[in-house]
Amino acid sequence: MKVVYLTHFYPPSPCGRAGVYTAALAEAFQKTGIDCHVLYVGDWDTDKQYFNGYSDDVHNGVPVRRLHVNWTKAPRLFDYLYDNPIPAQHIRAYLERTQPDLVHVTSCYTLSAQAIVTPQQMGIPVVVHLVDIWFICPTHQLLRKDGRLCYGSKGRLGLSELHLRGL
Repeated sequence: MKVVYLTHFYPPSPCGRAGVYTAALAEAFQKTGIDCHVLYVGDWDTDKQYFNGYSDDVHNGVPVRRLHVNWTKAPRLFDYLYDNPIPAQHIRAYLERTQPDLVHVTSCYTLSAQAIVTPQQMGIPVVVHLVDIWFICPTHQLLRKDGRLCYGSKGRLGLSELHLRGL
């Protein structure tokens, strides 16, 4: 069996609970003979343009692909956190190359909802772990675009509604 994990930030890059959790899962499953791979976004505000390529590496026995982006250069900064065509292209290409039996999403932050939608469109089963608050707030700050406090998902489209609308 082959599993691709999709997440934001992953070791050895600085990361929080989602990255540490994903690494622990991928490394443990890799040791049992399940072929695990990871695709993640590793930068936030470096480099001169929005997308700056990718690098492949192996971390503790797990092959990883790190997408290099500069979110401060995104054409639609807040919108790209929720619906981003750039990671979607790279997710699709990585999944075509690795041919997984399952995609396991531990965070959509930095990858957008395309981390779920793209594998679904390709007919690959997707498992989602709710590890962070991205699913109620794509900025992880509970702030609206204009800086006002956001009280969660009230009035926001859910992922199933986004899927139905073709995202």
